[in-house]
Amino acid sequence: MADTENAKTESAAENRFMSTGKNKIGVKQLVIILVSCPLIVILLCSAAIVYTVHHLEPEKTEEVVDPLAGTVLPEGTDMSIAQFCAYITGQTAKSTDIKASTGTDVSFRDFSGDFPDSVFSLINHVGGQLNGGANGKYESQSVGYGEPCTELLDISAFAEEADDAQGEYNADNHKYRYTFNIPLNAKCIVPFFDADEEMLEKCKKDCAAYADFTDGRHTPTSATAYYEYDSVNEQFTYFELVREYEISVNAAFKNYLDVFGSGTLSFVCRVSTRYNITHAGIFIKEDELRLTKHGFQTLSVSANVADEAQEGTDFTVEFFSSDESIAKADANGMVEAVRVSETPVTVTARLTYLGKMYEDSCTVYITDED
Repeated sequence: MADTENAKTESAAENRFMSTGKNKIGVKQLVIILVSCPLIVILLCSAAIVYTVHHLEPEKTEEVVDPLAGTVLPEGTDMSIAQFCAYITGQTAKSTDIKASTGTDVSFRDFSGDFPDSVFSLINHVGGQLNGGANGKYESQSVGYGEPCTELLDISAFAEEADDAQGEYNADNHKYRYTFNIPLNAKCIVPFFDADEEMLEKCKKDCAAYADFTDGRHTPTSATAYYEYDSVNEQFTYFELVREYEISVNAAFKNYLDVFGSGTLSFVCRVSTRYNITHAGIFIKEDELRLTKHGFQTLSVSANVADEAQEGTDFTVEFFSSDESIAKADANGMVEAVRVSETPVTVTARLTYLGKMYEDSCTVYITDED
């Protein structure tokens, strides 16, 4: 009996021991859970943050590349090419001693059609006759010496609307030259397209005596602007705008040209309008002269003045020598060597015009005859 009670007691103790062992295993699991939960929470939060940030970021847009970036500009210029052109146009417009002349050239090429070459030559001849009439459409931008430049063409508009540009610098004459490709839908080109259309209509009328042109179509294919800047005077020297068209028209020849019959005539039309800026001044062709004792030579001199200007009344030209004991210059620019000298002499030509003085000079060396 006693043995039976002892056995029960041992079994109960064993059960309690096993129960305690199970409790210990539960604690380990609890520890693992407590440690793992924060890590899981952190990971979930990080994922949520990444997901949220990803969806809060604004959509990336393609970077707009300035087609004029990298175009050559004078050293130290912190303006865009369009701003620079506007500045130079303004500087030029302030001048009262420049001449702005315009000219337009019209030419046809690349003819095709079932016609002899004589027909193509005839049409090309008519195109050449358009040049005189074309110039009249741009006379408002022509300026004479001494006149205000209020109507000078603003070339900055072409730079602003250009979709491509290239620049180059000529160190010999300190001039920058730019080429702008102008979109065919640019506003700055519209007045020129309109003027060109009028000229083509004039061409059609000029040909009415020997041909009827119907169903004519002219399609612009390119527009290119060229601009040159003088970095010494801070003024532009010329601006040229070239337009090209593909033209197709039904031609029916008549009268003495009816032998050519009729058919479709196609060709390319090129129209170039150029604005030349000439600065008043005087220029000596020779940079230097080398004379022997008692030798002489007349300088090649040109003066930029109005065609109608009279010497002695509207302008004067004078010549000076820095040392007349070595070389002297007369009123006509003839330089005469007086004596041999190791020191060169400077001969200066001076133009007085429009209330200003302009000068250019030449270095003269006097050596022995041998």
